[in-house]
Amino acid sequence: MKRLVCALALAGSAFIFTIPSFAYVTNGHESGANWEVTYPIVSIEDNASAQETINADLDSYLEQLRGEFQSGQYYKCMERYTVHYEDNDVLSISIYQLRLPYGANGNHSNSFDLVYDKHSGARIPLDNYVHVTVDDLAEYKWAHSYTQGGKPLTYDEMKFSNFKSVPENYYLIGGGVVCIVFQPYQLAYGAAGCCYIALEPEYIEYLNRKNQW
Repeated sequence: MKRLVCALALAGSAFIFTIPSFAYVTNGHESGANWEVTYPIVSIEDNASAQETINADLDSYLEQLRGEFQSGQYYKCMERYTVHYEDNDVLSISIYQLRLPYGANGNHSNSFDLVYDKHSGARIPLDNYVHVTVDDLAEYKWAHSYTQGGKPLTYDEMKFSNFKSVPENYYLIGGGVVCIVFQPYQLAYGAAGCCYIALEPEYIEYLNRKNQW
C-alpha cells in the first residue's frame, strides 16, 4: 500500500519539506511441475542504487533454489515471502523456502530473515539492535518463544532445543521488538517451522548494557 508522509518544519518564514522514500514490494511469480515460487521485487523511491542492491541480494536466494532444483537435487521446491516491517530507514522481510527430495520424509523448510538499510541497500546485522549471547537466548527462550505462526511455545516443545550459536536471522515487527529466528528443529519440533524468540525494548536495553562489545 502506497504511503506518503511529509514532515513540515517552520523556521521563520521558510518551510522545509522532508519526504521519506518508501519501499514498495510487488510479487514475482513462477510455476511449473514441482516448482512454485512467489518472490519479492522491491522498489525504492529516488534510490535506484539501494533498490538494485536489495533486489540482487533477494534474487540470490531464489537463484540458489533454482540451481538446486534444476540439478535434480530436489524433487519439489517452493518459495514465498513476508514483509514484516518498514519505516523511513529499514525494510524487514523474510523468504521462506521448501525443498523436498523425492520420496523423502521430514521437514526441509528454512527461512532467510533479512533487514535492509533503505539508504544503502546493505543488510543490517543483528548487533545493530541487540547484543545477545547463546546463554541469554537459552534463558529468555522459556517466556519469549513462538512458532513460525506466532503461537507461544511450551516447555515440552522446547526441552530438547539445540542451538549453539546466536542466529544471524532476525526480523523487526515494529515497536522496538526484535525477533531472532531459529531454523526447524533448533528451538522446537520441525512442524513448528522457523521459530523465533521475541525481545521487547526493555529486555534489549538490559542486554545492551550487560553485553557491551
